[in-house]
Amino acid sequence: MASDASIQFFSNETEDRILKSDTVIRHLQSLETRADNGGFSESEFSALCKVLVQKAMPAQISRRFISCMVPRQQVQGSDLADISMWALGYSENSEKYVSLPVLRVVFFCLDYDLVTDRRPIKNLYEMFLTKMSNSTFCETIAGILIKVTTNADIDSRRVSVIRKCCDLQGQNYNLNNLRWRCRQLRPDLDPSCPPPSTRQSTCTSTLSKRYLKIYEVGIENLMSGLCWEPGQLAGKIIYKERLKTSVLPTVESLNLESGLASKKNKKVPLQVFERDEDVYVDLESIQLPNNLLSVLPSRVAGNILPRKELVERFSLVLFHTLQKEFFLLPRARTKAEENRRMKRQSRFLQILRDFQIHCYHGIPVVGRFLSEFLDSWDGKTYFQEVLGSLKIIQITEFKELYDTVLAPVERWFHSFTLLEKLLVLDAYFELFRYWSVAELSRVKEMKFGLFPDSSNNCECSLSSAIDLIAHIEEITLSTLSSAREGQKDHRLLFTHFITNLYVNTQELLVRFKVPIRLQLPQPLVHENLFSSCSVGVSKVCKYVLSQKKCVLPMVKERAAYFELSGDEKYAKVIRTQLGSDQLKPLEAITRDVLLVLSPSAVSQREDSLLQLGWEINEETVLNSFFVSKHPAFLPFVIDYFKNLQSQESRKIYEGLTCDRVYCDGTLKGMFSEAPPNRMSSSAFYKGRFNTTISNPELTSFLNFLGESHLNVREFLQLFCYPPKPTMSISSQCTEITESSGVSSMLPKQTSKKVGKKLKENETRRHSPRFDVKRKGMKRSTEDQNMYNTKRNKF
Repeated sequence: MASDASIQFFSNETEDRILKSDTVIRHLQSLETRADNGGFSESEFSALCKVLVQKAMPAQISRRFISCMVPRQQVQGSDLADISMWALGYSENSEKYVSLPVLRVVFFCLDYDLVTDRRPIKNLYEMFLTKMSNSTFCETIAGILIKVTTNADIDSRRVSVIRKCCDLQGQNYNLNNLRWRCRQLRPDLDPSCPPPSTRQSTCTSTLSKRYLKIYEVGIENLMSGLCWEPGQLAGKIIYKERLKTSVLPTVESLNLESGLASKKNKKVPLQVFERDEDVYVDLESIQLPNNLLSVLPSRVAGNILPRKELVERFSLVLFHTLQKEFFLLPRARTKAEENRRMKRQSRFLQILRDFQIHCYHGIPVVGRFLSEFLDSWDGKTYFQEVLGSLKIIQITEFKELYDTVLAPVERWFHSFTLLEKLLVLDAYFELFRYWSVAELSRVKEMKFGLFPDSSNNCECSLSSAIDLIAHIEEITLSTLSSAREGQKDHRLLFTHFITNLYVNTQELLVRFKVPIRLQLPQPLVHENLFSSCSVGVSKVCKYVLSQKKCVLPMVKERAAYFELSGDEKYAKVIRTQLGSDQLKPLEAITRDVLLVLSPSAVSQREDSLLQLGWEINEETVLNSFFVSKHPAFLPFVIDYFKNLQSQESRKIYEGLTCDRVYCDGTLKGMFSEAPPNRMSSSAFYKGRFNTTISNPELTSFLNFLGESHLNVREFLQLFCYPPKPTMSISSQCTEITESSGVSSMLPKQTSKKVGKKLKENETRRHSPRFDVKRKGMKRSTEDQNMYNTKRNKF
């Protein structure tokens, strides 16, 4: 940037004295352009301070250079202390054109909360008091001292000096306010001080306009040490509603004690602290602001408010502020007043949202305000702020939540853009996560939060959370339908976004052992399954694996836990999620995924995608729906066959589907909790199909895909490959069939070693009871063979 080169020019390429020249003027113009359009960073402002102190320049150049010293973020107090000492200590400086503008830079930085550490400036308190008798500096220095004066800085001598300056200078706004400030902190030292009556003079200099522009544009950067809002640390109060730029009051604290009690008062005002650690040392010794609502943006508000009387006081002030600001103000007269009001109200709602998220606890007053505000909402005003407040609401009955909050929002759902619909869906998921992680445990364990509990009318908190996620599924389908119609080119992006919401939320529930199972909507699964990106297929596989391995076992375990604890009602609500009807959609989407990924058995049900009015024969399913012909996996197929000859690769490619067979898929429930019904042995052998893979090239191809798609590989291992036997083959067969009357049954394919060993021991069969008792030891005498009768064996 040109301004960076100008700073480099003044810092390194000039001598100890800067003279007026065309080059200097050109670089000054570059700095002025930067000051008018955003200001300088902390390091750049520090470099400008060093140039001002170390290099001499004419008064006119100095004045233009100082007017460019406008930071856009907080600066170090040590830099301001250095230029203050240089301005007041260097005798050759012009008081009007050099020293006074420098002091105004310090004043504006303090006034707009652009200083990280004010202690270096407080260390110059005596120097400022000495120079305050100068009429040129008096008002500016008084304004600086107002910003840094605390109870510990006031004594009788300093109050006497300030009183003499007031008598000498006459009516002066900042000087009168400085004296009144001392009267507020130590009323015993100047009891006869009158309140300030003069108005502040309007400053129209170029420097003040640049600082005001920074304040209006970059409000997020103008935070003090404890994150006070701009203007909260200022001594001036704006009483006219049409001129207010912030809803929050100042952090002024008045000492209402007098005499000896005032001298013994050791409490420190909250606005004095710059770091959180200093506040946490002794919270009881802090003097709170007059208006407790002013602590709302502070990072230590959650540590100050836990006392019951403070919470009630805070909630009462917050309620009246919201009512006054959003419902009782008269209509704005001018466009500027309307814009100013919209800006301060929007900022206030953002602060409320951030405070609730920081405390992770909903404020009942805000929930009541939200229901009243949404009753006449137009669907556009404060859209982001409304969704932010919706994310943190204390748990209640779902019907009450829907009637008061969700229904007014969804009244405008059809007019939202697709991006706005996704933002609404994200806010709903955030509310569900808050209910699941924080509110369910709080209500179940009857814990107390920071603010009063407003969920007394909620009979079953778990049912409310389950009803909410069911409603979210309906909104998901509506959003997905809008993406299909209006955003065909970007539909994949929205599909991934919604899928991530479901997958990540389910992982969070498993992490905190919340017994709620999220059902991924079947249309969303189909969007991922038949998309042009393999990531969607991998995410669906991850979801199914999580349901099989983590979610269902966790839900069953929590249901058993509550049953043993005696909470039958809670356990019954959990068990309703494990019924066969509730698990049918999960099994349907799993079988749809197997249509694409299974190398062996392929099955469908009546709720499968291919059964919904499609006429697709079995041959097409077996040959055309395999992963090797899926467009999403085409790059990996090409990569696998790139080193093979064309004829060989064509032969291998055509044989990848040779092991795929079609079955009805009614033999076994994949996720059902109840055991399958027993069937006759004839029906078992008739409907049995082979799940092994006979083609080694197919195994190699699937292993190659699994290297880059771990979820797909794990899915195939779990649902497609035959599991490792945990009992004998005969036991596995008789587990689901009726007894055939034969006690032993050798498999058709038996290894030679095992067959030879069985043949040798054919004449040495012995009682199973003896085996159990002696742990399989053989009899050593031939006389004992007479007891090995067929009756004893069976």
